[in-house]
Parts: sequence; structure tokens; C-alpha cells
Amino acid sequence: MRTKTLASGAAALCLSEVVIAVVLVVTLGWNWQETLDSFVLSNGAIGISFGLCGTLIAWHRPRHPIGWMYALGGTLQAATALTAPLAAILQNHGAPTWLVRLDLTVFNNAWPWYIGVLLPLSLFLFPDGHLPSPRWRPIFAVLVMTSPLFVIEIGASPQTFPGLPEPFLTVADYDALAPLWLASELRWAVSMLLGLGCLVVRCHRGDEVQRRQLLWLLAAGAVVVLAVVPWALVAGTPITVLFAIPLIPVSITVAVLRHQLLDIRLVVARGSVMPCSRDWCSRHTRSSSSSFRCVRPRGGARRPSVAGPAPALGRPAHVRQAWRPAPGRRPGGCQCSVGPSPVRGQVRVSLPLVSV
Repeated sequence: MRTKTLASGAAALCLSEVVIAVVLVVTLGWNWQETLDSFVLSNGAIGISFGLCGTLIAWHRPRHPIGWMYALGGTLQAATALTAPLAAILQNHGAPTWLVRLDLTVFNNAWPWYIGVLLPLSLFLFPDGHLPSPRWRPIFAVLVMTSPLFVIEIGASPQTFPGLPEPFLTVADYDALAPLWLASELRWAVSMLLGLGCLVVRCHRGDEVQRRQLLWLLAAGAVVVLAVVPWALVAGTPITVLFAIPLIPVSITVAVLRHQLLDIRLVVARGSVMPCSRDWCSRHTRSSSSSFRCVRPRGGARRPSVAGPAPALGRPAHVRQAWRPAPGRRPGGCQCSVGPSPVRGQVRVSLPLVSV
């Protein structure tokens, strides 16, 4: 009961932070571009996704560390979304300078703890909350000890919003330490790549259940790395690439709680087959439309009858034709059946069904 209360409190805090941030943005009258440039949209989306997904995992799997890591990280990310418009509100209403600087300090130092520390480490603990083997302990320990470097890099930056004072804990000669900050960015990218490598090792050595869980995160992690790494290393990359980060908590939540119901291989297979089957059905329906005409029997009611290619079937309408797979083989291909409809005077034609 205590764990569920804590999980619920984390979710409520995360949601309240985002809601207050939205109210402040509306009060300030910011447009879409201003809200995007202040990272309110990206931090709010990331905070809600990680906070709610972490709450779900912590609620159902209270001993799983990833749930609590994501619940905490979502709260920190949502706090960053809140502090941006709050700083503008404080500045416009003549609040003390130290209070505005404190707010901006929270803005600079809240989200790096999650993106730079908790997120890469969670990849090593997925899906069972433990490292895959003792050989990964030195790597994990080095990443834990060097992870605060990313927080220092972001928190020490004197860059702030136009018209607002500098936050606390900044470094005056920040640009002189550019090689150190570049090493910090590379360390974060390497930690993400090592986390993906750890997942590949688990997928290779694990059983079928673990592979179902890992495939979800591997797909989401690959997309996030391709999207976020250019933003971290290449200047001018749009901020919208950060909206790919919520794919990670969603995939992890599905993998931990609902991997039995949603197999990513089946989802991909159905997604690739459905367009083909829909195209075939539409073409088959258009080509077969001329094969049906309505005749008027003696009773006066109109009923459809098969004309044209229908006699080429060579069998009565009540005979069903279906492809049957050979014994021991997976069913595949198309199935087609023609038979009488329960409604009198109508002919039922079942279009092909593609099975994977």
C-alpha cells in the first residue's frame, strides 16, 4: 500500500507541474514558437511520458528499479517545464532577483539528472532490474561515477533566456572548457550505445520472453539515438527531435507489463501486410463489380445474381473453396470462399484473407 501511495503521489506531482506550466504559458500569452523554444513542450511531453510510465511500472512491479527511476525522472523533467514560464512570471511581477536566479538554477539542473544519469543507466537494468552478468559491473560503475559530468556541463552554463539574470552555480569561463563539455556529450552518447549493446547481449542470450521484451526497447532506443545524438553534437538541429525520447518509456512499459499481449514482430508483420491486403481487396472489388447484376424474380423483389465470370468457377455456390496448408507447415497465403448468405436471395463472397 505504501508503494502504491508513493507511485500515485509521483504521478500527481508530475501532472500538476505540467498543468501549472500550461496555465502559466497561457497567462503569458506565448505563441507556439516561444513555447517550443523555451523547452516547455518538449520537457512537458517527456516528463508526462516518463512519469506516468514509471508510475505504472512501480504500481504493478514495486521491486523493479526502473519504475521508480522513471517516476523520479519524469517529476524532474516536468519541473523543468514549469520553471521556464515561472521565471518569466516572476520577472514580470518584480520578484527578487535571487528568486528568479534560483528558479533558473532549477531549470538548468533538474532535467540533466534524468536524461544524463537515470535514462542511460536504466538501459542496463532492463528488463529484470539487474545487470546481464557480473562482467558489466565495471562498466556500470564507471558510468555511474562519470554521469554527474553531464549535470555539471548543463548546470554550469551561463546561458539563460533573454531579459533574465544568470542562474546560480555557473562558470564564468564556460567556453574555455569546451573540450571538457565535448567529452561529456561523447560520454553520454557512448553510455547510450553501451546500453543498447547490453540489450543486444540480453536478446542474444535470453529466452523467447526476454526477446519479446527487448525488441520493443531496441526499436525505440535506436530511433532515439538517431534523433538525439545529432541534436547534442550538431548545432542547428531542431528541438522537435526531442519528442522522440518518450518512445523509450512507452516501449519499456509495454515490454514489462504487456509483452504477452503485444509482440512487436506481430505488430510489424500486420502493419506491413495490411496495406497490401487492402490494396488487393479494393482492386478485387472493382474488378468483380461487373460480375454482379440484379434481376427481378416473379415476386417482384430484386435480388443479386452472379453473372460473367461466375460460371467459370465450375462449382455450385454452396461449395466452399479454401487453400489448406500441408501438415507441419505454417498457414500462409490466401483463402477465398464462396457460399450462400443467411439472408435469402443474396450471395456471400468472402474476399481473400492473408495470414502471417
